[in-house]
Amino acid sequence: MKKTHLKILSILQTDGKASYAEIGKKVGLSISSVQKAIKEMERENVIKGYKADINLEKLGFDLIALFLIKANGPHIRRIVKSLKEDRSLEFVYEITGEYDIATMGKFRNRETMNNKIKELLNDKNIESTNTSIVLSIEKEERNLDFLKE
Repeated sequence: MKKTHLKILSILQTDGKASYAEIGKKVGLSISSVQKAIKEMERENVIKGYKADINLEKLGFDLIALFLIKANGPHIRRIVKSLKEDRSLEFVYEITGEYDIATMGKFRNRETMNNKIKELLNDKNIESTNTSIVLSIEKEERNLDFLKE
């Protein structure tokens, strides 16, 4: 990937509303070149979309739980598919190691979190779960700095 594309991506990550002109000034490209680069990255699905960075704590979702799930092998894909559709979960990963799936959800209170745990354990193909509650958020962002190495 071109260095200018990486610079554009970095700018968009910190300011998704940056204009083509603003981006062009920062990376030394014309407005049309920036527009072309962004359209190309959208077409290639490098840029998957544009979203508002919402502070869920301000909306009352201040309980974060991490769930590690051990599933019955042949049913892992079905469970992952079901978890992906669950709007209370922010990410779902299929992982290696003692557990098969890692997921994280944000909840309004302990009761809604407990309901999620019970829902998971009611699936006969989920053998066990391990739940951890997040005490503090030290970093919660995705950036491209690692690409500079």
